[in-house]
Amino acid sequence: MIYTPFAVDLHDQPDISREPPRPMEHRSEAYDQSFDSKTLIYDTVQLNGDSALAIGPPLLSLSQLVETAMFLTDGGKVMTSQYMKRDRLGLFSLKRTYNTSSIKMKFAGIEKSARIQTSLTHLFSGRKVMFTLSRNNNLQWIEDWARFYAVHHGIDGVLFYDNFSDFYSSEDILRRLEKVAGLKQIVVVNWPYKYGPKGAPGFWDSDFCQYGVMEHAKRLFLGDADLVLNCDVDEIIIAQDGISLAEHLAQSSRPIMQFPGFWIRGPRDVIFDPKRSEAFRHRDFIYADEPTNLACKPKWALRPKDIDLNKQWKVHSIEGAGNRFLQDHFLLRHYAALIVPNLGRVEKANRRLQAAASDGRKTRIDDVLQKYAIPIWSDEEIFYAQDP
Repeated sequence: MIYTPFAVDLHDQPDISREPPRPMEHRSEAYDQSFDSKTLIYDTVQLNGDSALAIGPPLLSLSQLVETAMFLTDGGKVMTSQYMKRDRLGLFSLKRTYNTSSIKMKFAGIEKSARIQTSLTHLFSGRKVMFTLSRNNNLQWIEDWARFYAVHHGIDGVLFYDNFSDFYSSEDILRRLEKVAGLKQIVVVNWPYKYGPKGAPGFWDSDFCQYGVMEHAKRLFLGDADLVLNCDVDEIIIAQDGISLAEHLAQSSRPIMQFPGFWIRGPRDVIFDPKRSEAFRHRDFIYADEPTNLACKPKWALRPKDIDLNKQWKVHSIEGAGNRFLQDHFLLRHYAALIVPNLGRVEKANRRLQAAASDGRKTRIDDVLQKYAIPIWSDEEIFYAQDP
């Protein structure tokens, strides 16, 4: 299925905006363009009983104006509301929803409406699910990524958040994922919100979008899944002995696993050509830095039923977990050269491809990758299996 959230925003209020939290001297030229100054709520999700959760970016400078907003049912009854601050996230906990399907939000003479979305946890109940946020990743990369996890790790559900892709439609993503044998449930979520500025030295404070995805996925879709894996299209996780995540977690008492990672590189003659956008794939890159340097931030997998869902899911960790569940048996391979260029930025993409090549570095063929992943993708000739 394809799912679209129901947002509450201030696009019709030109004089009201969220002010950036980062000092002016630490903003790049693109900061203001990518900063989300207008979204209040990404989506509102029905929880157990008569409660709901409105999920959005942090209010920041809008706190005094919006934090004490009044929420009413579609019948005009006042709900009890509490605003909760999280890391790069703002939540309104709503009580006494009275089985209403919509709400009204009133503040400073402004009135906004939103739907309360019925829980969809049944879609992934009992499933082993992989979820990600993606923009314009090549459809072949998406299919190859999903096929590896379905075949090797027994993943049978994919929750795919599409963030403003303009190379293709959500329907295209869904059709491509439907080609992967073993996937029993696929949901593509239209997530049309600004991703937010990336960090600057000492500052990771404005990239709200992915934190919203984490909370939304957990609350609306994944609470009853058997296994949840968070990783991107350019990330492949493999155990040194080839055991699957499903097998490992079934034998383990640990409810969370965190996977450190290293870079996977390719030969210098890989070139991005917009007319041949599928000219290279995961299978074409088999070289790891030598010695293996675990320089990539970790990703994670967990059993939702064994975790307090009030703990915040973050991009690289779970609130309160720190690195307690970090291990080096399963390792994340992060593909340095699977780069999505912006339209008209082909030259820049090729410079980055060259920078990600194995030439000029001490590298080795990743035997584990070759043994457990490459055969899954070997439906066609492997272009770059030779030494660089």
